[in-house]
Amino acid sequence: MIEKEIRYVVKDQEGLRSLIKDSGAHYIKTKTKHDIYYGNSNMNGAVVRIRISNGKKEIFFKGSVNEKNNLFERIELKGTVVDPNNKLSEVLSELGLRKISENKAVTTYWKLDDVQISISKFTYPTKLEYIEFESESITENWISSKFPGMGSVTKPIDKTTFLEFDRKKQQP
Repeated sequence: MIEKEIRYVVKDQEGLRSLIKDSGAHYIKTKTKHDIYYGNSNMNGAVVRIRISNGKKEIFFKGSVNEKNNLFERIELKGTVVDPNNKLSEVLSELGLRKISENKAVTTYWKLDDVQISISKFTYPTKLEYIEFESESITENWISSKFPGMGSVTKPIDKTTFLEFDRKKQQP
């Protein structure tokens, strides 16, 4: 599957929540996420992610990112893992992958049309809150038509947004 998403840093939480409510988006769920990323220098920016969320463990392959005008595209494959002895990290290590980063967040999800909207509030390795719009058909025009005033409560993600995460990241 090709993952397509547009992200913005949240500047005004209350204003953003008001925009979401006014849009008619439907609340889906809130969950905690603990993500651990694995990679190596041969993966050209692709990573394997283990996500532990509300007692469930998932594994993802996330391909190299193609970014253009705040639209991020990449291959994403996902599966659920039963790992009662917590051996998955060891398996990845045996495959030549090593842990390169880790983060923790609480994420709230909504749905509007065919778009999944999520607000992630990161608590580790640093504090950051961003909103993400994900759909095969997502565009900036769709966002501005459904959420007038988005620019006043958010700012675009740029190269400096994840610097603190990158400082904590280990090179594969």
